[in-house]
Amino acid sequence: MVSTAAIALNLSSLITTIIIGSISLFLFTVLLRSIVHNTDIVLILVANNYLALFTFALVAAIINIDIVRGDYNLFVGEETVGCRVRGYILYSLIGVIFNTFALQVRFQRFVHFV
Repeated sequence: MVSTAAIALNLSSLITTIIIGSISLFLFTVLLRSIVHNTDIVLILVANNYLALFTFALVAAIINIDIVRGDYNLFVGEETVGCRVRGYILYSLIGVIFNTFALQVRFQRFVHFV
């Protein structure tokens, strides 16, 4: 039996992930319009950050849906190859997000140095 606190935390995590994904997608589309009119490398780097956040939110939402389904016994929780692949993709996307922010910081420092 799963506690109600775990169910509440999993549902709130799912809702938060969906909100993060929708905000990231909205800001990415707004930035894309700006990039078409004004090709600036800073805008491209920021759009890269939002695209990485949207991709992360998409993968995390799929995983959170499986977790919520498991809380309500609608999903048989067993370790499969697909589960391992989704976990690997999730953790690699965390690294991608870190690298996009690190790339933007390095570029900002390079611009200010030159």
